[in-house]
Amino acid sequence: MPVRTRISCLLCWCCVAPLLPLAGCDAKPSTGAPTSAAPTATAPSRPAGNGPYDLLERYYAPYTSADDPLGFPMKVRNLSANPYRFWRGSKELFYEWCKTNAADWLADQGAYLRIHGDLHPGNMGLYLSQGEFGQHVAFGAVDFDESARLPFQIELLQGAVTLKLLAEHRRINLDGAKLDALITTMIESYRTSLDSDQTPTQMLENDRWVGALLKDARKRDYGRELDKYVKKGQFVTVVEDKSDRPKEILQPTKGKGEFADAIESALLRSPDAADLFKTADVRKKAILDIVRRTQLESAGSEGLNKYLVLLANKSGGEKRLILYLKQQIPSPAERLGIIPKDSRPPGQRSSEDTHGLSRPPGYFNSWCPWGGASYRVSIKEPWTETLDGSDVDTFEDLKHVARIWGTVAGAVHRQGDDARSNVKSRVTPELSRKLVERAGAFASLVPPAFRSFSADPRSRQQTQAAEAALRELESKGR
Repeated sequence: MPVRTRISCLLCWCCVAPLLPLAGCDAKPSTGAPTSAAPTATAPSRPAGNGPYDLLERYYAPYTSADDPLGFPMKVRNLSANPYRFWRGSKELFYEWCKTNAADWLADQGAYLRIHGDLHPGNMGLYLSQGEFGQHVAFGAVDFDESARLPFQIELLQGAVTLKLLAEHRRINLDGAKLDALITTMIESYRTSLDSDQTPTQMLENDRWVGALLKDARKRDYGRELDKYVKKGQFVTVVEDKSDRPKEILQPTKGKGEFADAIESALLRSPDAADLFKTADVRKKAILDIVRRTQLESAGSEGLNKYLVLLANKSGGEKRLILYLKQQIPSPAERLGIIPKDSRPPGQRSSEDTHGLSRPPGYFNSWCPWGGASYRVSIKEPWTETLDGSDVDTFEDLKHVARIWGTVAGAVHRQGDDARSNVKSRVTPELSRKLVERAGAFASLVPPAFRSFSADPRSRQQTQAAEAALRELESKGR
């Protein structure tokens, strides 16, 4: 039977503890304009309230441009879709809650290691791994935007909350006993993976979901990816999903000279660049087209700047390449002042953590500064694909996700013998009990927080601004 104990403080979002001052906001937000220095946010003062909207406006909005309808308004629009997406993209609320309700873990210095920070089904999947371009695909954690040095228990708690909220999103009954079973499954696979020397691909290649992804990926061709995004030498305006619905809006952007300098600095930092380019010297004329990328269903990083760059590469094996520049900002725990700010630029932190925590490392993973912001640089290719929460229909499917999650998280946390020993000594029945207790407590706060957020007049105003901007872009075309 599940253990039932009283948690120290079950906070609603109208009585959250007083907030800490904003940490890590010295980085300047970037805009869609190709300027050498991005403007700072123009809000007259930081919001003083404690509601969900206030938290996001205080800790996320300063990294977006105040006058950009596809910046913070787009973030608000996407988080207003449903409670599950709201959870995935509003970790500020989670860490504010953890200050009080996971204070014991945050004080446990021996439990700290580098965690992924946002491990859910959409951040577990295939990625291009090291070796000849397009020939090696691996399965594991992807998208290390929120990586940080934190107690491993925080990662496990996020996993447990994700499973709980995914069950609610997919309308799967999850009583206390079933939540206990999910946590047990997750912990067992986590410990097995932590002790293993195999990659997640090796451990999961016979899994029915992972195996299907790997089999399908091996049939894909880079040329088809180019055809999907590029027509007549330029990027298309709208990219559609398999049901012919718009999933990405691509907005033409100027600034080829500045992009060339930024890309050149990224190439110099990537050992895989030699496989793709004979030289790191990127001339302005080599850049054929640049667009700002807006993903209509994204949650965690929406509102930040993302660019696709079509690059002519006449001296390399691939004659045209799409590079992806994704703006990076300090992790949520840094922004809330829970941990010190990482000394590295956010793009460098994300790039280096992607390399150091992926098993095996990914292909062509670099970073660069541009326009006053920091970016991670990768190749937009067809082999990257993640798990889909919409495939979860039963409790057994949830247990399946829990096993995969534990395997992937355990691999990420293999950070030396001392780290493994510290983690294993803390994976106890008491930890499982606390995970069940705290996951249930926090997950119960997400639906009312979502309702408060989506009903907030400011959220509605921001959503309307984003929708109007999207309609205008779709109507204009190229």
